[in-house]
Amino acid sequence: EVKHVLGSKERKELYHKVYGVQLSSANSINWARLLPQIAYHVSGYLELVKSRVVNLGDPVDVCIPTGNFGNILAAFYAKQMGIPFGRMVVASNRNNVLTEFFSTGRYVLSKRLLQPTTSPAIDILKSSNLERLLYHLTAGNTKHVKSLFDSLNQNGYFSVDAVITKELQANFSAGWCSDENSAKTIHSVFNRTGYVLDPHTAVAKYVADNIRFDTDNVMLISATAHPAKFAENVLGAIRPAESFQDRDVLSVMESVCGQQARHEGIWGLREKKERHTSSCEGTEEAIAQEVETFLARSTRKHSY
Repeated sequence: EVKHVLGSKERKELYHKVYGVQLSSANSINWARLLPQIAYHVSGYLELVKSRVVNLGDPVDVCIPTGNFGNILAAFYAKQMGIPFGRMVVASNRNNVLTEFFSTGRYVLSKRLLQPTTSPAIDILKSSNLERLLYHLTAGNTKHVKSLFDSLNQNGYFSVDAVITKELQANFSAGWCSDENSAKTIHSVFNRTGYVLDPHTAVAKYVADNIRFDTDNVMLISATAHPAKFAENVLGAIRPAESFQDRDVLSVMESVCGQQARHEGIWGLREKKERHTSSCEGTEEAIAQEVETFLARSTRKHSY
C-alpha cells in the first residue's frame, strides 16, 4: 500500500503543489536502497579474497535473510555485474511465502496471514522486488509481469511457467527458520564463538547450515542488522532462563556480550525525546491520510 501511495501521480502533484515536497521511500522499493547493497555484496566477496578464504574468481554461494527481496536482488545484480556468486539462498522466517515460491513456482497469499516474528524486518508477504527479478527472467516482458501481479492483487496468487521456475531454481535456493531455531542459533553461535547474531542474521545462519545442494563452494552469510536493535530478543536467546523485562537491556547486553554489542547511535536514543507516536491502519487511504497529516504539521513547523 505504501508503494501505491508513493506511485500515485495525483498525490505526487498534490504534495508538491500544497506542501512543496516530493516523497520517496527509504526501503528497497527505492533504487537508492539497492545500489549500496550491491556494493555491500561486492565488498563481501572481495573481503573473502583479501582474507585468502577464496582466490579471485572462485565461486561463492551467498545466503541472505529477506522478506521484500531487495537485499538478495542486489546480490543477483552483483552476480550479473561479474561477482562469481553461485547459489543465492533466500532465507525466510515463518512468513515463508518466498520459500514456497522458489520451490514450486507458485506465489500464494490467499491462505496466509502475516505472522509477527523476532525478525520483523523480513515480516513481509508481498515482496516488492520479486517483480523486478521476474522482469529480468521474462526478458523484460512487462505485460506478463503486470498480469502476474494483477492476479496476485485480485486473486491472492500467481504461478510462473516451468521455464521460469527452472530458471529461478538454477540460481536460487530457499529455506526458512522458526523463531525457536533463530534463538537456538544465536545461543549456539555465541557460546561457541562469542559472536552476537541479530535475529535476522540468525535466520540466514540456520538456513545456510541446513540447506543442501551439490556444491563445495564457500557460503557467505550476509549480516543485516546490529544485534543491539533487538537487544531483548538477543539476550533472551543467549540467556533463556533470565527475564529482562523492566531492565536496561542495552546495558545488560553490553555486560554480557562486550563492546561488540554496543551501538553508539542506539545508545544515544535513550537520551532523546520520542518524536513519533502515531500509528495507522495498513490501508492505502489511511497511509495517505497519515502522510498528509504529517506534511501539514511539518509545513507549519518550518514555515517562515
